[in-house]
Amino acid sequence: PDGEDLPHLILDQSNDDSGLTVRWQTDPEGIAKGSVNYEVSIVAASDVLASKNVDHSEGVLQKTSFNLEDFEELDESAKFQANVVLRAVDAPEVPSAKSEDFIIVFGKADDPTPPHGSGETVRCIVEGAITLENKDDLPTLCGLRANTQHFRTDSKGYIIMRPSQTGHSFRVFRPPLIAEVEEQWQSRADAIGRWTLQVRADGTRSGTLTFQPLERGDCPEAEWNRLATASRLFCEDIMQGPGALSRIYLHDNGVSARVVEYLNAWEAALMQGNPALALAHTVEVQDMVGKTIGLIVLPSHPVRVAWQAAYDALAIHARYECGLPAASVRKVLKGLDSSHFPSILPGLEPGSSFVFTDTLGVTAVAMVRDTDREPKAAVSTMVLCLGGEIPEMAPSIGRQTAGALAKEIDSYLKYHETPRQKENAENRLLTLNALRPGDGATVVRALGIAVHQPSTGDGDEETQSELKNLAFSLNLHPSTAQQAVAGRFLTQLSQRRRSGSGGIEREDAWILDPLACGGNRTIPRLRWSRRDSATPQEPAHLSLAFDTFVSKVVAEERSFESSPLHGFGLIASLERKFSFAGDTPIWEAWVNPDQDGEKHPAARILTERLNRVHSAVLRSVAKSLGKARGWPLLRTELNYEEVETLKNLHRLSDWVVTVDRNAGIEYFDSPREARTVYDAYVIDAVPERDDLGCLQMITSTSHLDEVRGLLDQALAFMGLSSSLRNCEFLLGELKALSGRLAMRLASATTEAHARTSGELIALALSRAQCSDPQP
Repeated sequence: PDGEDLPHLILDQSNDDSGLTVRWQTDPEGIAKGSVNYEVSIVAASDVLASKNVDHSEGVLQKTSFNLEDFEELDESAKFQANVVLRAVDAPEVPSAKSEDFIIVFGKADDPTPPHGSGETVRCIVEGAITLENKDDLPTLCGLRANTQHFRTDSKGYIIMRPSQTGHSFRVFRPPLIAEVEEQWQSRADAIGRWTLQVRADGTRSGTLTFQPLERGDCPEAEWNRLATASRLFCEDIMQGPGALSRIYLHDNGVSARVVEYLNAWEAALMQGNPALALAHTVEVQDMVGKTIGLIVLPSHPVRVAWQAAYDALAIHARYECGLPAASVRKVLKGLDSSHFPSILPGLEPGSSFVFTDTLGVTAVAMVRDTDREPKAAVSTMVLCLGGEIPEMAPSIGRQTAGALAKEIDSYLKYHETPRQKENAENRLLTLNALRPGDGATVVRALGIAVHQPSTGDGDEETQSELKNLAFSLNLHPSTAQQAVAGRFLTQLSQRRRSGSGGIEREDAWILDPLACGGNRTIPRLRWSRRDSATPQEPAHLSLAFDTFVSKVVAEERSFESSPLHGFGLIASLERKFSFAGDTPIWEAWVNPDQDGEKHPAARILTERLNRVHSAVLRSVAKSLGKARGWPLLRTELNYEEVETLKNLHRLSDWVVTVDRNAGIEYFDSPREARTVYDAYVIDAVPERDDLGCLQMITSTSHLDEVRGLLDQALAFMGLSSSLRNCEFLLGELKALSGRLAMRLASATTEAHARTSGELIALALSRAQCSDPQP
């Protein structure tokens, strides 16, 4: 997306020959000279930078050239990501052709350009190392990681690795912030501490990276000295190469001895020392006035090292012991994203804690205060100060959430599509309210997925890239503290387009394409606004509510039932409990301290060590909350404000999509304890998933009149009575199973859907019969 690895067209004003030659091949042969006119355009986003019309010449091969005069209107400081679009003017039925993207800049053609690394981008070094044919070559690769023959860094911060002379290169992004932290750590390798960094609202620095040493406190002197020595040796080890991200942890070789001692020393110190030790190897991100925005957990944190060691060993085992190709190993292990490692960390003030929010690749983890009302805004700021707009640093859970949201938006469009819209493809404007959306990236990318036509499955890129006749009006309602962050993603896209600096990702380019609405009129695909109020006051088709429920970390002394290990311990699956205290729903979530199951196939000690180190960190959290023998839990209780917000959203919107990690469907689907809530909403839910970071997505509505009206038609097609009593009965039974079933039944308004209607009505009757207490 930044375009640095794309071909560059350098416009050199001191060289008259500077320019671009475009060649293309025609089909079929024998086209008469001058019978076809071609339009050749150089396009950046939706802007045409230069264009020429060329008549067909003799032969199959055609060409034309652009020189400096064709680009004289461009700003010399601009930088464009463009491509060539070729169109046959006299043959509109022939589809246009596009070239690959390239970069246009002004400069000196003979100037030495900074070296940019090439090669396949992987999540971590081991995913490139397993391309070696022989496992015995891995220790040699680790021992020579400082040798430029195998490892180097480029000007963009990527670590470039070439496992063998005959193989191709791989690269891993090393954020500048992590590189700076490791350089400071190297200068004081014996010190134990954390870092702080002040940033502006746009993520740029307003201060210097500052080291904050941690005191020994209650930690026994022997354990403290052991930790200092292990830390120094580990630092020396990783800094032989370009930092921790260049490290491959081999569990069955002497190379890993310092890693094992590093983790064992940390486990002992965490169990006996101050809770604040768990904050070592983190960067506290602060705003301009020193208020904490969030915490970046670095790859040198003991929990992160333990997880990475287990992941490396699993990749090596799958490649060499199971015999899988390297590409297959990467595909199989893609679902392991290190979510919830660590799950909770002690806070900086008494009684406070940090909770896991998102992963930043597999490089680092973003955490926010447990009482933060808008975690997405905090994560977007931390991403900018860590890795800018590098895709490898993008919040992975945010991207997965966008895909799930897009399916709900698409479902809304399908269930509310009228026969006229189906026949005439009439333009549609969808209005959305988004509460606490952060910088807006998740919502906008969900809309981008929804606006694209589904793939035809024939591999035709032109067909797959077609857009629906659909436009959006998006209202952002941030929390009071995050007004400056809301919509930042969209603002940056517009700035890049106007200045021509940097590229725009293909998945976001749809925003810049206008929508034709008859005649010569066009409207923007996306109109958006940032509202001052935290809650909507205007109606919308859809409302998207993020992180509605506020939680608090508490510590309790209780016993836990044993639960199975997930992914050999590399997946920290949360345990959940729901209950009612009177009319108040309460959720509790925690990482189970007692897990048992199949251990790591390479060596069971990898699973056990990861569990011990993570448990030591979580017990430090409990100790910081005044429960030395307790265990931390994330507790959520609804208050009056949250209940009223949900009621208001349902009153103003056709559908409400609630996306939250702290509460679930129980609030909407508890007929015994909360009949009024259950009777008010039709529910559908995306259950808790590991790729969503244990987020839950609930779609609900309180407007049943339209649904009942459509249901009348479905019953009429079947020759059944469409009385209000029958409609309410069928909807109630299907709603108990899934709200989507009720809406699918209501949308069956043609004879073509008669069979589906019959099956759904039969399902409703079967459910009613099974729930009847009478024999």
